[in-house]
Amino acid sequence: MLLIHVFHRKAPAIWANARLARYADDVVVLADHQSEVLKEWLESRLEDRLGLTVNRSKTSVVEVGQGEALDFLGYTFRYDRDTTLR
Repeated sequence: MLLIHVFHRKAPAIWANARLARYADDVVVLADHQSEVLKEWLESRLEDRLGLTVNRSKTSVVEVGQGEALDFLGYTFRYDRDTTLR
């Protein structure tokens, strides 16, 4: 079963309120609850079940709500408050 199907039907989509965004061999996980359990779950599925290698030098956890940004596929994602709200 593909990672995306397992991800959304079972584990992280439920217990971490997570979503998976992928393009070719690039993956971003958007989650309310980042934890070592989530990281280990993803790595085990990618490496053990799919035979892929996680590039740990390019892997990171970013808390976008804390002023950091995420670069993915040439786009920069960041959290900004809505300037139209009063």
